[in-house]
Amino acid sequence: MLGWPPHEVKALNVSAPSRAVVRYRAQEMTLNPSPRRAWFNHVLAAPVLPEAMEAIEELLEEERREGAPVGEERRRQVIEAARGAVAHLLGAHPDEIILTSGGTEAANLAIKGCAQAACRGAPGRLVTSTVEHTAVLYPMQSLQRDGFELHSLPVDSCGTVDPAQLDDALTRSTALVSIQHANHELGTLQPLSELARATRKHGVPLHVDAVAGAGLATLDVGVLGVDLLSLSAARLGGLAGTGALWVRPGVRLQPQIEGGIQEGGRRGGSENLVGLVALAAAAIAAAGREEERWAHTRRLRDRLESGLRQALPDMVVNGPASEQRLPGHLHVSFPGAEGESMVYRLRRQRVEVSTGSACTGEAGKPSHVLQATGMEPQRSRCSVLFSLGPASRMEDVQRALEVVPAAVQHLRSMGLEAVAPHLDPGSGLT
Repeated sequence: MLGWPPHEVKALNVSAPSRAVVRYRAQEMTLNPSPRRAWFNHVLAAPVLPEAMEAIEELLEEERREGAPVGEERRRQVIEAARGAVAHLLGAHPDEIILTSGGTEAANLAIKGCAQAACRGAPGRLVTSTVEHTAVLYPMQSLQRDGFELHSLPVDSCGTVDPAQLDDALTRSTALVSIQHANHELGTLQPLSELARATRKHGVPLHVDAVAGAGLATLDVGVLGVDLLSLSAARLGGLAGTGALWVRPGVRLQPQIEGGIQEGGRRGGSENLVGLVALAAAAIAAAGREEERWAHTRRLRDRLESGLRQALPDMVVNGPASEQRLPGHLHVSFPGAEGESMVYRLRRQRVEVSTGSACTGEAGKPSHVLQATGMEPQRSRCSVLFSLGPASRMEDVQRALEVVPAAVQHLRSMGLEAVAPHLDPGSGLT
């Protein structure tokens, strides 16, 4: 009826009566394209910036014209441009930047590399908090299995570390402290100045996982007073699989990836040039615009929060007050609406949220962050994270306000026993 040639029907592997359906679906997608996805999963990754896209395309076009990978001189230019851009973002010197495959590798290098270099004899003590990302907790636990003593600081109901407790935990044998700049789930901003003051008093290196706040908060390492800082390109608007570690001069590191002399012998392995041009572009776009980005993101977050509260008065906001958390984080509980089911239902309506960290979300298991704050299991089970960023738009917020209240009411009518099909609630990927 639609006149498709037989070989095309065969290639599509559909029966003849199905041709009309296939053609109709194709025409429907052309005339009625899917709406823009409302992306509230910046905890996974920020949308790739146009500047980063352009840089990637230019590099790939260069390779296409040459018919071969870029030469050594151009390769060095890409690498050093990325190093310089990250250094500028952090108020550091380029020689202090180690380029990595992401925030996880950067944190592993900081933690294992620093601890092992500091304790070449008997293993020492490590101090962290109970709400760190697994990129910090897992290498800490690995070192504990190797003989290091691990001390985990408790947090209050908002996920905040007490500087006085950190001061009490530091001993002569302490090799390293690792505390996040901001929590990846609740958005809690840690009192870094006070924490750094305690570690400096005891002469202990302080590593900060700054992945969650990079590109929004001003991360001047000279002002922060820390010794190591890790970040991810994916949160800046670059590509996943690229990151960086800043190391204060004088801090020793034991390489963790051996087999090459890259990064001054501190990290072996060929550099990801495509990822690095995107990292450079994203870092340049962020530098000096943190206050503007912070204000934009908070304005949208506050509109989302007020709109949801108006539609759902019993909504509970988890974590600290607005001033003590990242501007794009809105972690809420909707009593009677199961969180994983909410993620699944909203995804079908092209609104992307999560129930926690991109790397730690596991269906059916409570968040270790929420457990550490003492949150009741039922409230934790009904929680959802909306995470916004500089690329978020008011139309995204309006879309969420249109569909979230109805989704909550629908799930409440079904009861908490109605759980979504198995999915990774942190992934945000379909």
